[in-house]
Amino acid sequence: MKLKQLFKPSKWVVISRHHDAGDDPTVARKEQQGDEHTIFSTSNKSSVSTPSRSSHHREKKSKERKRRKTKPTSSIPQEVEEFKTANEKLVAGLVAVINDHGTAEEMASFFKSGDVRVKLEDVPSITSDVWVVAAEQCIQSFPDFHFQYESIKEDRSGVVLVEELQASGTHTGEPYAFAHFPPIPTSHRHIVNDPERLWLRVKDGKITSMECVSLGGFTGPPGFYVQLGGKTEMPPPPSEE
Repeated sequence: MKLKQLFKPSKWVVISRHHDAGDDPTVARKEQQGDEHTIFSTSNKSSVSTPSRSSHHREKKSKERKRRKTKPTSSIPQEVEEFKTANEKLVAGLVAVINDHGTAEEMASFFKSGDVRVKLEDVPSITSDVWVVAAEQCIQSFPDFHFQYESIKEDRSGVVLVEELQASGTHTGEPYAFAHFPPIPTSHRHIVNDPERLWLRVKDGKITSMECVSLGGFTGPPGFYVQLGGKTEMPPPPSEE
């Protein structure tokens, strides 16, 4: 995208490295009758004499404009820049890390601690560490695992609502299992869960709780498991005592 444009008027020769130089009124492209000043020769080597003060000013502005465009504005992933509040960006950042198939450590870093309460509908609460392990298992079994959503908004101060969160993936990776249920061999089936609604509480830049409400029949790890043909009615394994 950083193209070099060479203008060769009859008496002035100017090079601009700004990619929109053709439309930029600040780029020098003039002809002056009388005295001739060669800024750059046609061989692309400077042969010159002293450019005018206004030319120096235009060149300085062009360099500053280029520097502003190339300097990163923040460390937040580009896909979450559209969100307005810091809490919205935090939650969107967690979704982006999962979609980019980040590590368990990267996912866990968004939570205040490993024992943050995660409430999933119709099942007992789990901790954020267990939730991260479940997300990591989904990525390993579904290499194209992906979350899509309708919106991420801070509903009220410190509470972020994710609307219509929907998980999908193709079972081409490892056999899939969760909790105490037996693994299902790689099936190559494409699975799409029903939408979910998430509420996340955020304090001091960390998630302190998460609650999920399903908007259909197949949600979360059980939704993937059942659609692959697994049964979740079997009793838990006997406790080791």
